[in-house]
Amino acid sequence: MPEPKKAKVVFLGLPKAGKTSLLQKLAVALSQEDKLATDMLTMDWTGEQELTMGNVVFRTFTISGRKQDRLLWKDYIYDGIAFVFVVDATDSDNFHVVESELHALLITDELLGKPFAVMGTKIDQPAGVTEAVLRERLYLSQAENRPVKLFMCSFTTNVGYGDGLKWLAERV
Repeated sequence: MPEPKKAKVVFLGLPKAGKTSLLQKLAVALSQEDKLATDMLTMDWTGEQELTMGNVVFRTFTISGRKQDRLLWKDYIYDGIAFVFVVDATDSDNFHVVESELHALLITDELLGKPFAVMGTKIDQPAGVTEAVLRERLYLSQAENRPVKLFMCSFTTNVGYGDGLKWLAERV
C-alpha cells in the first residue's frame, strides 16, 4: 500500500460560519471509531486536527474569523496546501466582508494555484441563499482561472461537505 499523502488544509471564514462544526462533522464521517472531536472548538483563535480520506492525510488548521484575528491569517496560511473557506449562507449582511477576505487571499502570490473549496453552510435554514446567489455575491466568476469551487453544505442533512473534501483530495 502506498504511503499516504500529507496535506495541510487551512479552514478560514468569519465567526459562526461553521468551521468548527464542519471539522466535527468530517471527523465523525471519516473516523472508524465514530468519535467526536469535542476539544476542537475554536474558542481560542486556532485549532488543529488530522483527518484521513482515502490515501490523503489532511492536517487541518482552523483559524478564527474574528476581525482582529483575520489580520493574522497571512502569518499562518502560506504553508497550506489547500484551503476551505466557510461561508454562512444565511448571513447575507456580511457577504461583502466574506467577498473581500476571500478575494484578498485569492490574489496573494504565495497562494496562486492552491485549491480553495468555498463551503456555503446552513443551506437548510430558511434564510440560506441559493448557490447562484452566493456565487454572485462572492464574485466567484472573477476567480475562474483559479482552482476555486463552491460547495453548498448542510450539516443537518449531511450534504456537500464530503464532496468539497474529496475535490480537495484530488488536487493535493
